[in-house]
Amino acid sequence: MFDPFRRRGPRKGTGMWPFVNPRPWDLIPEPGFAVLIDPVAVSQEAARELRKAEWPGISLMEDAFQLALLGDGVDVASMVESWFTTNRQGVAAEIDQRIRSYGINRLSASVETAVDEACAAYASGKYLTVVRIL
Repeated sequence: MFDPFRRRGPRKGTGMWPFVNPRPWDLIPEPGFAVLIDPVAVSQEAARELRKAEWPGISLMEDAFQLALLGDGVDVASMVESWFTTNRQGVAAEIDQRIRSYGINRLSASVETAVDEACAAYASGKYLTVVRIL
């Protein structure tokens, strides 16, 4: 049966939830159309790409970086490693702030010292030291 409202050919997602697939998204609209991008949809798709590369969450990464992860032929692992290297100081500060929000000073006198040392080691790229300290 012919359905005049059914679109023929491949469906292109706009990046607006829930129509995020299939990718690649058509980010250059036809004249008279607009592209709406839902940051939650971008984060969800970026998280899928990061899981494939065995990287943890994306909560510290800005939206533009997450969107860049979704391009064709992108080496996600290299991009993320570069991002963490470039943003190491900010990541350490955010981790420190999050840990302190749990009220760690109530646990023991040495906990704050350990967190300070672990964050300083992370900020200087000594990741194995972080594990040993914690």
